[in-house]
Formats: sequence, C-alpha cells, structure tokens
Amino acid sequence: MCKWVYRLSDNQFLYGGPYEPDCNPAMQGLVSLPRNPQPRAERYDGAGGIRPATDLEIAAYDDAQQLQIAAAKADDLPIRALAAYFIQELNIVRAALPAPLPPRTVNDVRAFVLNFIKARLG
Repeated sequence: MCKWVYRLSDNQFLYGGPYEPDCNPAMQGLVSLPRNPQPRAERYDGAGGIRPATDLEIAAYDDAQQLQIAAAKADDLPIRALAAYFIQELNIVRAALPAPLPPRTVNDVRAFVLNFIKARLG
C-alpha cells in the first residue's frame, strides 16, 4: 500500500509513497492506495480511489509546472544581471592592461562559479 497526500481543493496528488508522509490537515488529505498515482494524469476520487484527471485538470497541472519553471528562472535574473555587469567591467580592465588580455564570456564566469561552488561543497 502507498500513502499519498492530496490537495483538498482539487484532489490533486502532491506526494507520497510507501512511507507515512506529513501533511497539513487544513489543506491536504491523506489516502492509502494500492499503487502510486500519476499526479499529472490522475486525481483522488473522494472515496479512497483514483480517477482519471479531466483535460482541464491536466492543462492546469501543466500550467502550474510552467509557472514553477518561470519562477525559478526569475529568481536567477538578479544574479545574471550582476554577473553581466561585472563581466563588462572586468573586460574593460583586461583591455586596458599594458598587455591586453582576451575578454571573458558569460560561460567563462559561469564555469568558474560552478567550479567554485562544487569545490566548497566537497
């Protein structure tokens, strides 16, 4: 048996599995199912089972996924703007040296930042 948490407002399955998941009883319900549901294509039927999602529910699920992706990208925008500014300033300094150095690209800085983070995280 699998235990899954579903949202009370639209019966969408949120998360679950063979363990006892935590849920917020004010907004979520917990149900035991014979198998894991497909959160995109199936919903809780309100009687302890699974029903197919409607086309409208699937479209809403897909839209929510796109919004989450867009939100993650939007969180990244201030960092990208700062990186672009510092790359521009760095390239001005590099070009003004007595022996000019080639300019850096966004990908150069991205690779440096990722390597720096990986080295610190071990």
